Amino acid sequence: MQKLIAQLIERGNAYAAGGDVYFAVRSYPPYGKLSKRNLDDLLSGARVEPGERKRDPLDFALWKAAKPGEPASVTWESPWGPGRPGWHIECSAMSQKYLGTSFDVHGGGKDLVFPHHENEIAQSEAASGQPLARFWLHNGFVTIDAEKMSKSLGNFRTIRDLLQHWDGESLRAFLLSTHYRHPINFTESAPTGGSSTSTSRWRRAPRTCARRSSAASRSRSRNRWRSSGPRWRTTSTAPTRSRG
Repeated sequence: MQKLIAQLIERGNAYAAGGDVYFAVRSYPPYGKLSKRNLDDLLSGARVEPGERKRDPLDFALWKAAKPGEPASVTWESPWGPGRPGWHIECSAMSQKYLGTSFDVHGGGKDLVFPHHENEIAQSEAASGQPLARFWLHNGFVTIDAEKMSKSLGNFRTIRDLLQHWDGESLRAFLLSTHYRHPINFTESAPTGGSSTSTSRWRRAPRTCARRSSAASRSRSRNRWRSSGPRWRTTSTAPTRSRG
């Protein structure tokens, strides 16, 4: 992470300020392309928190200096002094290490589009000069009994817990019952609602697709044969007549 931050400073996309390091948003012109936001709209709602040393309210932290009295166990040494990485930089560093500077698909919840993924794109592409991801997939929220699922409320269920009450095919059918970008509400009866019909349909799907593909292939072959005409013709030597 520190190496990536140093690279951004060297390229002029970031700056150090009193132990903090900030990404200069205006140094990256495409900023806002994922969330379809422009800088003027963002600036109207931006602010600088007390103690921050930003040059521009839109800039975001790449490295935060340690606070007075903060335990050493939660800080690391850096060229800018002891501190910790910002929220976004760790994702860019991990993706570059394990996936490279560019990869095909990046996903996450729709609440991460802005600012997290927008900032991740800016810092990653400013450092590498290459697109971060070709496709972005953002899923809708899962609610529990029409209430937002959250760890703080304790209303979440793990896969291990769910598999003790429902089989995997019923859970897959439930999750596939709506578009991935739409919210989905989980209740105790949701995975079993119509599960026998749903799961049997999913079981039959590969065989159904294979049959339809085979039938379509045969039909195309017949059509090609008919359009090309017969492969031989019989000629007649009988004289032709015309009507006068």
